[in-house]
Amino acid sequence: MLQLVLKKKWFDMIDSGEKLEEYRELKRYWWKRIMEMPYADQDLNILPEGGYAFKHKLVRFKCGYQKHAPEMVFKLGHVRIGRAKPEWAEGSMDKVIVLPFIKRLMVLHGQSHKLLPDDEYETLSEYLEWMRDNKKLEKSTVQ
Repeated sequence: MLQLVLKKKWFDMIDSGEKLEEYRELKRYWWKRIMEMPYADQDLNILPEGGYAFKHKLVRFKCGYQKHAPEMVFKLGHVRIGRAKPEWAEGSMDKVIVLPFIKRLMVLHGQSHKLLPDDEYETLSEYLEWMRDNKKLEKSTVQ
């Protein structure tokens, strides 16, 4: 699962449903974390826009770095190289890695976890297993 920390502004826009995709710079650091295809030594900016194979089915957004900061888990759509929408990005970003999310699966506020109705049982169960393995979730905290 891809884990990203966001500023409150972007977190709130995603939470409200206003923002439908997140962006990361087209840099080797993000390419290695997100994409399935190994990068070549060439400049990533020469890659054409479009869809590429990616590693993660889910993305977990955390609002800041506090221990019990709110979190949300989404199912990812088709990750691609594209252009950022100015109203959803900060600064000037040319080509970026676009992370569209298509379905919210879970909301986490502090110690409480709320599972949302979901038909992606395997994906969600994989996430819950990861949470339990990492001692972040007790069975009694799932509502």
